[in-house]
Amino acid sequence: MDSLKITGLNENNKMKFSNIPENVNFNLNSVLSTLTIVESSVDLNSDFLNKDVFKNMTTLQISGEILSFQTDIFKYFNKLRFIDFTLNNYTSFYLNYGISWMQYLNMNLTEDDQLDPNKEILITFSFSDTGTVTYDYPNKDFCHFVDFPHDKRVFMRVVGDNLRCTCTVMWIIQNYKNSSDPQLWMSSSFAGCVIEEAFDNLIELCEFEEKI
Repeated sequence: MDSLKITGLNENNKMKFSNIPENVNFNLNSVLSTLTIVESSVDLNSDFLNKDVFKNMTTLQISGEILSFQTDIFKYFNKLRFIDFTLNNYTSFYLNYGISWMQYLNMNLTEDDQLDPNKEILITFSFSDTGTVTYDYPNKDFCHFVDFPHDKRVFMRVVGDNLRCTCTVMWIIQNYKNSSDPQLWMSSSFAGCVIEEAFDNLIELCEFEEKI
């Protein structure tokens, strides 16, 4: 089985895995590459995202609500390449957890890996048709995104309503052209911000050197 789909997790219906003790010589032969969590409220921690069960995970998809977030949880998943969150309220998500968790993506990336398309990680935040509060990445929240891991081949896009080209947005997508498929941003909420004749001008107007 290379994929697992789980529906309906909540505070009273949680899934946990026991960790294999460090002193036990046992290699779990798990081939799970895709984990999909649907209509759920989950704790993203090592009890749930077990480093042995999901060690080969390349794709993580979650729709619903993240109740708690272990900041360093992704340090165990070196093969992770796609993260797709469709959350009920992005404003509270960013205010509660920020993007510090992104610092643990691609932790083993070397300088030679910087141009390797197979090493990039794409994070997609999707706004569902119902139940999702749109977040517009306002300039007042720039400080929450200042540590975006541009140097780790991490890219982010949003799918849903078109968004204003705030300086927070431009900071997040400033390196999108270095991704393996820049056209993905043309079909995202940032489409109006990546128009060739406008992009460089918007970046310049934001004067990031004075903001960081």
